[in-house]
Amino acid sequence: MIVYYFLLFSFIFFSFLDIIIKKNDKLFITFMMFFFLSFFWGLRYKLGVDWLFYIDEYNQKDHTLSIEYGYKLTSSIFSKLGINYFLFQFFITVFFLFAISYFYGKYSRYKVFCILSLFLFNFIFYIEAIRQVIALSLVIISYRFTIKSKYLISFTLIILASFFHVSALILIISTTLFLLNSDRIYRLLLILLSCFFLLNIVSIYPIDIILFLLKSLVKIPFIEKVYWYTQEKNSILTTSLILKLLVTFVFFRKTKYIEENKIFSFIKYNLIFLLLINLSIGMYGTISTRLEVYYIPILILSLSYIIMLTKDILKKCTLLFLFMSYFSVSFIKVTNIDYFKNHYTPYNNYLIIDEYNKNNYREKAVEQFWQEKKNEQ
Repeated sequence: MIVYYFLLFSFIFFSFLDIIIKKNDKLFITFMMFFFLSFFWGLRYKLGVDWLFYIDEYNQKDHTLSIEYGYKLTSSIFSKLGINYFLFQFFITVFFLFAISYFYGKYSRYKVFCILSLFLFNFIFYIEAIRQVIALSLVIISYRFTIKSKYLISFTLIILASFFHVSALILIISTTLFLLNSDRIYRLLLILLSCFFLLNIVSIYPIDIILFLLKSLVKIPFIEKVYWYTQEKNSILTTSLILKLLVTFVFFRKTKYIEENKIFSFIKYNLIFLLLINLSIGMYGTISTRLEVYYIPILILSLSYIIMLTKDILKKCTLLFLFMSYFSVSFIKVTNIDYFKNHYTPYNNYLIIDEYNKNNYREKAVEQFWQEKKNEQ
């Protein structure tokens, strides 16, 4: 567990440095961030529970996980080249880091803060969901073309991303709405937000009806899986939702008297869409998390703008302290749940694990986890 807390401390330290030092002096902390994330995240070894399916897929063995064809093809190519699965996983991590680094480097002065905050915000997702990490990387690349109104390239990248994780198709809706960019659509989104908020108060969930009809009319594994995720409801009123609401409010207020530009408009549309996802399907944590990951990078970007638009250095540091406190508490909470203790500790790295553990470690615990999940269905 000490490895995770050391990383947390390092992330906080580098984030503060990113805020307080000048742009020309940030090369070292950027390099250190890439080193830490590439080594710790990219070379992770059998952390979580999804790796078992991905190794079976990589070795072309039978498994029960539904996998998109884009990932199947990519995995097959790397496998036939004789590259070890965990090095394939490393290449995916590096691809994501380059994509997100370019995006934040282009649109924010606080690239290191943004990337580290993104990682802390949804730590388990970035460790386990390698198909969707590829999809997210392609979506992040598409953001720049969306902002520059290069529609064809943007939609091509989104469709390509859906071949790695079908959830990326949600971007077709939000990107289309942004590209239309009319006051009428803007007001419609705000009305929808208000409606879903009121419906949640009276415990009416339109998504239940939609999914029930789809399940009844369309017999495909994807719909069955999504419907299974809806069998357990949680409260939408979470600290995560409160943070998103506060950040959205503060960002709108901070930019109210600044001349509107493409990046501000892009952030505002996507923040509203993120809230719409949370208020419409936030009670189903697994589904909403899979969709909102495409908008969390923009939420983090808005955090950096809130800090950037704050002139006083003391106020900047106070805001950073508040944001990092939230991310740190969330991260520590995750490390204290049984799932994390069972499948993430001790931390293992592909380059330093001994040969015995390479062959025999954690498989039984993961197999037991999935057997219990199967019995619940």
